[in-house]
Amino acid sequence: MRGVVKKLLYFGTFKLKKEEAYSSVLTALQSGRYLNIDTASIYNNESYVGSAIGAYLKSNPNVSPSSIKVTTKLSPKEMNVAKIESYCRESVKRLNLHKDIQLTYMIHWPGGKDVKNESYAHNKRKDIYSKLQACLDSNLVHQLAISNF
Repeated sequence: MRGVVKKLLYFGTFKLKKEEAYSSVLTALQSGRYLNIDTASIYNNESYVGSAIGAYLKSNPNVSPSSIKVTTKLSPKEMNVAKIESYCRESVKRLNLHKDIQLTYMIHWPGGKDVKNESYAHNKRKDIYSKLQACLDSNLVHQLAISNF
C-alpha cells in the first residue's frame, strides 16, 4: 500500500439505536454514496447494522459483497487480554456479515481515567494488539487497525 492514498467515506452509526440504525444504514447504502459502514460494540447496534447490510445485498443482487467495507471496534472496557478473541467473535456474530464483506476490527480508543477496568492499562496496548492478531489469523476479520489514538 506504500504510496497509495485511499479516500473512503464511512457512514457512522454512533448514537443510532435499533431500528434507527437499521433504517439509516439501509438508506445510506441505497443512496449509492456509502459502501463503508462504521459501528462499534459499544454502540449496541452491530446486529441492526449487519441486518441492514444483509437486506441491502438481498435487494441488490448485482452489488458484490466484497465492495462493502465494515469497521467495528473493541472498546476500552473490553480490553481484557484474555477475552479479546471472544469479544471479536461476539462482534462478528452480531454483525452476521456475508463472508466477502471486508471487516476491519479496531481498538476504539486508548481509554483513560474514565475507564474503570482494572484489566486495562496503557502499557498493555501492545499485548492487546497482539491478541487481536488471533482474530486476523483465524479469518474472523480482514484487517486490524487503531482509532482515536
